[in-house]
Amino acid sequence: MVIAPWDNLSQKNGGLSLVDDPEQLPAHAQFAYLYLPMIVAVIYGLILNWIDLDVKRIYPWLQMSKPTGAKAKDSLFLHYELNFALWLPIKAIRRGHWTIALSGFITLLATFVVTPLHSSFLGVDILLTRREVQMSTPSELIDPVAQAAVFDVTLLNAAYAITWLDQPFPAFTTPEYMLLPFYPSESAQDNVANWTGVTTKYWTEIRCWPAKVTHDNDTLHYDEGYHFDNGQNCSTTEVYIESRPGAENLFYTGWYADDEVDLNLECATCGPAAKNQFLAIWYHAGDTRVNSYTDTTKVEIMTSEFCEPSYYKQKVKATISADGLVPIDGHVEPLGPVETLPPTEFNSSAFEFLLGVGVSQNKMARDYPLNYLLDQTSRIGKWKFLRPLWSPLVGFALGRTNASSHEFSDPEFMRLAFQGVHQMLFSAALPRLLKNSTLPNNGPGEVFSIKFGVVVSRLFSALIELSLGIVTLLVMVLFWVCHRSPSMLSEDPVTLGHLLSVVQNSPLLLKVFRGKGGLTLPSSNFNVNKILIGYLPTIFSSVLVEPFWLALSRMLCLLQPFYDLLSNRGTAQRTINAPYAAIPAQFATFQALEARHFLLGMVCFGAALGSVLSVGLGALFDQRPMPVIYPLNMSRRAQLSSPEPIVSVTPAGGAWSDHFQVAMANLSFGTPLPPWTTRDLSFLPVSLSSPSQSFEKGVIYSARAVGFGVEPSCKSLGAFLTQNVPPMIDPSLADPNGNFTDCYRDYRFPAMWLKNVRGRRMEGKYTSEIVSSFAPYSFYPVCPQWLIVGWARSDLSSILINQTSSTYDYFGVVNSSFVACTPVATVADYDIRFDYQGRIVSTSAVQNATAHSQSQHAKMAASLQGLVHNQTASWEFNQNFWHNDSVSQDPFSTLLRLESGSDALFDPSAQTPDPERMIPSITSVYKLMNALTINTALMAMENATQEAIVGSRSTVEVRVFVSSPAFYASLFVLLLYLPVTVAFYIWGVKFAFPRLPHSVGSQLAYIASSSLANGASDARELFESMEGMTFRFGTLTGPDGKEDIGVDSSDRVTPIEPASVVQHLKRRKVWSKLRWKSKKTEQKEEKVLENFI
Repeated sequence: MVIAPWDNLSQKNGGLSLVDDPEQLPAHAQFAYLYLPMIVAVIYGLILNWIDLDVKRIYPWLQMSKPTGAKAKDSLFLHYELNFALWLPIKAIRRGHWTIALSGFITLLATFVVTPLHSSFLGVDILLTRREVQMSTPSELIDPVAQAAVFDVTLLNAAYAITWLDQPFPAFTTPEYMLLPFYPSESAQDNVANWTGVTTKYWTEIRCWPAKVTHDNDTLHYDEGYHFDNGQNCSTTEVYIESRPGAENLFYTGWYADDEVDLNLECATCGPAAKNQFLAIWYHAGDTRVNSYTDTTKVEIMTSEFCEPSYYKQKVKATISADGLVPIDGHVEPLGPVETLPPTEFNSSAFEFLLGVGVSQNKMARDYPLNYLLDQTSRIGKWKFLRPLWSPLVGFALGRTNASSHEFSDPEFMRLAFQGVHQMLFSAALPRLLKNSTLPNNGPGEVFSIKFGVVVSRLFSALIELSLGIVTLLVMVLFWVCHRSPSMLSEDPVTLGHLLSVVQNSPLLLKVFRGKGGLTLPSSNFNVNKILIGYLPTIFSSVLVEPFWLALSRMLCLLQPFYDLLSNRGTAQRTINAPYAAIPAQFATFQALEARHFLLGMVCFGAALGSVLSVGLGALFDQRPMPVIYPLNMSRRAQLSSPEPIVSVTPAGGAWSDHFQVAMANLSFGTPLPPWTTRDLSFLPVSLSSPSQSFEKGVIYSARAVGFGVEPSCKSLGAFLTQNVPPMIDPSLADPNGNFTDCYRDYRFPAMWLKNVRGRRMEGKYTSEIVSSFAPYSFYPVCPQWLIVGWARSDLSSILINQTSSTYDYFGVVNSSFVACTPVATVADYDIRFDYQGRIVSTSAVQNATAHSQSQHAKMAASLQGLVHNQTASWEFNQNFWHNDSVSQDPFSTLLRLESGSDALFDPSAQTPDPERMIPSITSVYKLMNALTINTALMAMENATQEAIVGSRSTVEVRVFVSSPAFYASLFVLLLYLPVTVAFYIWGVKFAFPRLPHSVGSQLAYIASSSLANGASDARELFESMEGMTFRFGTLTGPDGKEDIGVDSSDRVTPIEPASVVQHLKRRKVWSKLRWKSKKTEQKEEKVLENFI
């Protein structure tokens, strides 16, 4: 009734009680999935156990109600109530008691199938829910004319970060295409996983065909000359190829000509019709020299192709992941035809100019890094090309394919490689061309959210429904069988009194049972009986606690009336008419307490607590993800060789190198830093001890590593106001030992002299920046290590003093400020956490770590830090010092603006930066540059020795936890069992019965000699005669004059002691041949009873 609606609701909504966080799950939902199913199962089991108890209790009477009667072993001597439930159906089937077998099988299904399944069909899980919403497309492409200014080296820097530094693609893009951004119109407050909507897809493809190659046989030239024809009236001028024996090279040649490129297609024989084409060339040189004048060898193998890109768009239905706004592969469905992207939407000329030349087509003042060709020399060294690469696209093709140079000899491979590069750049470029749309396009869509909730297991719910259906069907069959079975009972024989009323008119039957001793004990030995009926159930209770308490309570319910018969409290209500045998033990607690049967009440309460324990144990364990740490053998570099580190220098003459490129990508796009590097430190790599092992993805590792860093120790030199000249600053700074040194007297930075303008006339507001050291001006060893960062503003006016040389003299107030840093290299041990790629997750300095002050590591750190300083503070004489725009003039200043986030840093109209406020940004940039430079150098150094260390791996595993409410509930039950158990073992057994009253026959044997069974003429008279009487258990004289043990009124019974019963049994030697005599006794009694049962 409940499972099916829950299941349907769970299947419809994905779950029940959906929340955004597991901690937000309501208390009633936690109760519903942890405890409610087991409570329902326990109640259901109690009802079925009650039915099973009544079937077992009534079955002997139904057997005797058959027209042909039944044997004693199949009726009077049945005691299924005390049999172990697991074997009962088998035992009943072997005896042919199908009703008992059916009832027992129903109980087994309820106990071992239905109840465990109820603890499994509900659980908490992560769900993906769906709802329909309106999607908005708020962006559109900017005007194609404005796009030309956007296509600059910034795009190539982004591609560099994507190719070499694992920078993710922009939102709504993949390596192959871009989707026009679209978002849910309504604010998504929940954990959105992804959404689906209609948008526009943009992508590019290139078509290539072989070039017609003509070889120039001019043997007087040092290099080989070639002409390349595209077959469409475009032929290149002579291209000279330099080669050496075995050398290989790869070229990407665009159409547009520019001062930045040495090779292009634009010429008289290749007109604008081919301006959107490019030429790709790969060659391999042989050993034959071109001529006797040169060492250049002839090209042995060459692959050359002309390629033409095309740009497309298409209406699609796409799904976007909310994590990173990445399109999900396989979930982009076309909704319309493929259309060519027209020039009115996309400026392909400006785009292709940037790809072919390497700089923007739109010439304008830009920040320092954007004025130079992108340098990838340090990244492509392993390919060992003969000449530096002219086009950055060659580096991108090599980096993205990671293929050997020779693989580019395959024309199709070359086409796919450069198509991948074009698609990458196109995908990275289009997000920069978007603007807010004036008319947002809305349409239907779907949002999928991550929820946590209670989930109904379809498998287990189906199994529960199936098992409940089987149980219900079997119960109906059981009711039908019981209803069809003949019954001669006029009332329920629930007590000894009812048994008396049934058999009082059967004198022959009473005579058979009178004085025969009934079913004998298994042994007259006290210890043996304790082992058989006490110790073994206790051992079994460790496996099934509740069945043990149920069996114990059932036994005590049978014996409680006889215990009262041994005392002076043997009233009819407490003994002869006590209905304990017909009530499940769990429900007999209050009735026992009301009758002042406290021990019985405690034991029955223990049986009821077994149900609570089942609920508690069923909900005791819970599963949650948990970080787990395992020790792991690792190794780290102990010593380093120290070759001179190489830092690449661009062909343009600047010192813009790879580590600056990495820093700019990190500060601009959030690109991950290289392995073993943080913003402050660079670490010696750590590896696993076993060469066959490797770090696993998704696992976090921990180890102790040597970290190299720097402390810039920057301080403000103050702000200055001077007229026409730079300020004179105090260069007296403290060295690492605290000693002050005057690096230079009356020091003024040449970069800020107004007369040093290099023939330019300047009027109005100007700005100047300085990143320098005292290296050119002092011979003190410590002075070159200091870094000076400064800024100046001035409103200039000029006077022409030499018209021939266009020399001007300038006037103005110079407003300047400066920061001085005294960097000191550091090296220490750190506890680091890193991923499978070596990227640092967190670091912590080791207290009382091994000192490195005199180690080879310290010397290496000082050497590398000097390299960092020289690279950072070497820009002064490469600048145009005063400028009236807001662009940076050196790499350090470029990074400083990115770090501080201030566009006013170089703004001539803005105030001079506050040096105190700039110190954190300067410190951060200098530390970053230091870490990246050292990382580049360390990666190039050879490993000398390895040092074994013990690290650890931390991963998230699903662990089992104990539910506190369930644990305390279970513990409470077990603690309550202790006093009940103690009380039972102290006061539980007061008398050694010659036979247990566990069957109709054994109970009948105790009342057969009673005057009550031979006096009253009917049941009514019998029960009326019991009012006000007391009864006892002991020796009595039966109607035949023989002494017997049984139940009768107090005045007719002589109390007996347990010892006398034992001696009586010994005299009869019942105990010596227990099993065989009991079987013979049964056979003898069966023969006697055959004629009237």
